Amino acid sequence: MGKILFADMHNNSSLALMPSLFREAGSACFGLSFPHSLLAHSTLLDRHFTFPPGARTGTMRGMVRGLLDALKGGEPDFLLTNDELFIRNLLAARRHLRLQKDRLPPDGARLLALLETSLVTNDDFFTRPGSQDAARTAGFPVLDSFTADSWQAIKAQAPHFGYPFYLKLSFESGGQGVFWLTGPEDLSAVMGKCDQANIHPAPDAPALAQKAAPGQEVSISFSAWRGTLLGYEVYIPLKKAWKNGPTSVLKTTFRPHWAEPLRALVSRLDYTGFGGLDVMETSSSPSSLPTVIEVNLRPTHSLQMGRQTGSPLIPRFAASLRQGSPAVDEGPLHTQNHATLTVFPSELQRDRHSQYLYTCPGNVPWDDPGLLRAVMNQFIAPKRQRRTAPPRSPSANTEPARQESIE
Repeated sequence: MGKILFADMHNNSSLALMPSLFREAGSACFGLSFPHSLLAHSTLLDRHFTFPPGARTGTMRGMVRGLLDALKGGEPDFLLTNDELFIRNLLAARRHLRLQKDRLPPDGARLLALLETSLVTNDDFFTRPGSQDAARTAGFPVLDSFTADSWQAIKAQAPHFGYPFYLKLSFESGGQGVFWLTGPEDLSAVMGKCDQANIHPAPDAPALAQKAAPGQEVSISFSAWRGTLLGYEVYIPLKKAWKNGPTSVLKTTFRPHWAEPLRALVSRLDYTGFGGLDVMETSSSPSSLPTVIEVNLRPTHSLQMGRQTGSPLIPRFAASLRQGSPAVDEGPLHTQNHATLTVFPSELQRDRHSQYLYTCPGNVPWDDPGLLRAVMNQFIAPKRQRRTAPPRSPSANTEPARQESIE
């Protein structure tokens, strides 16, 4: 059957919307989150497990306890999350378990096996510099950049690299941890904000300084099984829920000539799961490759739009999980090319009176009434009670039009 564990230590609406699509594809669905998260309200989970209260403080023990409870009660085959900070903690837990591999108790061995199945073997690929290097090796053009694992290293290299540039911190998402720096004053201000939020570059989470790219922003979402590309879809973001935040209105498009470098990337990573790339199309040549600005080794924000796009990404992955081998066919990557779609609830967050909500199809979870009710209560509450962006880390500085679609 294939059992999926959806795990979230924050409150990601796009992850909470995915059980419906996986159930439709024949997978059993389990959830692991805090009791009041959107995922906990889904009526389409076979069972929901909760993190203990202590996990809120970021303790490794509380996180592992929640995972062990879900392993015992659901026996999942694969873990899915789009929570970047949670991924960093999962990698730390895996490193710890690997050191004790030969003397782990049965439940620890099962947890290690789940993490090895669900996460790329090499931790470095999850960092911004590591994923960019993988894209370069696969044949994609990338931007000029430098890497640093401390604020001191960034300050030392910035004058030689030259302002302006983007500074991107690893394991931050939703538009957080991305800063446009026009000079040393901006860097000092960002360092101060990040220090207050206890966010900083580190050896296991290096920062990437990257020049800006011209052109048209385009995003790619893909699925893979053990190094084999199962399929991908391409879309153009038209609106964002907030600056640098998730796409709220998208237009699907088609780029068949991007398949070869994507296959090479997936093979290089030996990847299993879902991921995405943010790229810039900088040439009018139909055969040219885009410039990669970011690789995300997690489900993208557009994955929840599978019914609207006709995407095969989830069905092919679910079939691969059941049969233990890649499920690839020669069908189209998606069937609704050049369709304009609204992403729920992101477009509601951006503008509850948006014309797109009245004129374009969307992915409202009518089949999951508990989740729909929870989403509406959270995002359509009185304006004074709503937040417009995640408060997890400082927001980006003023920047030129475009860069970044962090889902």
